Amino acid sequence: VVGPRTAAAHNENEVTAAADAGFDAIFIAPVFATQSHINTPPLGVTRATELARLARNKGLTPLALGGMTPSQWQCLTTAARTPWHGFAAIDFFADHGKLKKPALDFF
Repeated sequence: VVGPRTAAAHNENEVTAAADAGFDAIFIAPVFATQSHINTPPLGVTRATELARLARNKGLTPLALGGMTPSQWQCLTTAARTPWHGFAAIDFFADHGKLKKPALDFF
């Protein structure tokens, strides 16, 4: 396998299973409400950050997914010793398949 191996998690059991299976990084989702999964309740900042800390403690790189915007990312990363490594998004960067603006413009 070339590149990092990733998994998704929505709870502690899935984080643990990903670590036990040897994944490198894990998408914690959905952190916030998202247009792509409108019937899925978001984890929220506190719960998602707890899962991200658990992932870090198990040797995984935690990535936030779900409802990400520049202000949501800032909300996640303002805490001291934040466990988050980064995030992934769909609507944040694209509008009907067309790139809104380069990703680096947001950072």
